[in-house]
Amino acid sequence: MFDSSFIETHLDPVNWRSLETCQTKYAPREEPHDLRAAFLNLFSPDPALRKAGHGKLENNIVVQGYLYPASNEIVSVLCAAIRFSPMQVTVEALDLLFELAAGQDETDDIAALCRKEVLSIKSHLVAIADQNRDETSRLAIDILAFQFAEDSSLREFVRKEFETGKLAAYEARLREDGVLA
Repeated sequence: MFDSSFIETHLDPVNWRSLETCQTKYAPREEPHDLRAAFLNLFSPDPALRKAGHGKLENNIVVQGYLYPASNEIVSVLCAAIRFSPMQVTVEALDLLFELAAGQDETDDIAALCRKEVLSIKSHLVAIADQNRDETSRLAIDILAFQFAEDSSLREFVRKEFETGKLAAYEARLREDGVLA
């Protein structure tokens, strides 16, 4: 999915083995997971690899809603991947993005940075929500809805997207579900 320029620009600069994760904090003698490979697996055409990549990242950077410092690097690279190719995003990648957007930490510093990064791709999330008819659409909508509650500027953005018809698929689903009359 990613060409060499994307990998060189966004993945190569990250020191993947030095990222502070749940595993490095609580089991430092164990060999850390290869987070770079796990990240790339999120976008694999193979569902088993996507699931494995999601599991490795989820169990290391956001555990039961708690964000570890590695979340900052991962959310940044994940958002770059979505900017690069929004229609190639996978359910696993969006599920991880939702967890990063909804996560918390002791000081809220990591969480605030994750939410800010997610807000930077709001137009991409709208496109995913509007152009897909599968689980990726639902997850993009869930991310927008979660962020909507947190950020008043996003409420205005979503309202404008509705008015211009860009969220027609979302509106149709809300009508089907009986949320809108």
